Amino acid sequence: MSAENAAEEPHPYSEHHQPTKFDLVAAITKTSPDDEHAARAARIVAEAIGTCAKPATMLMHAAHLRDAFVVAKQIAALQKRLDALEQHRTMSFEGPHDPAKAYRPGAVVQRSGSTYVALTETDEPPGQSSLWRRLGNDR
Repeated sequence: MSAENAAEEPHPYSEHHQPTKFDLVAAITKTSPDDEHAARAARIVAEAIGTCAKPATMLMHAAHLRDAFVVAKQIAALQKRLDALEQHRTMSFEGPHDPAKAYRPGAVVQRSGSTYVALTETDEPPGQSSLWRRLGNDR
């Protein structure tokens, strides 16, 4: 939680109401209340923090943990995108189209004066299906 956000939000606790482990779990899971793994982890951490930390520091811990959950989700999403990108090979020139050959995504062939790139694995001729994309202009 940034200093700006802390200044904007009124502190919900007074000397009569100190944060409990349930408040900590709620604060941690605030950004992803439907994530059962985050909620379970929050409960475990709340138990651990609740046994050794003063109630006044519990919300500070909650904010750091909530931020860590958000960052972990963002990293997981980026890792998934990176894995997908790494599975795609780069384009490779295969020469004239061979009707007896199957082509993988990224294969570049020439047929009838045009150059095509395969968008998916295919054995169909380029220019006759949406599985190929023509590159440049016809001759």
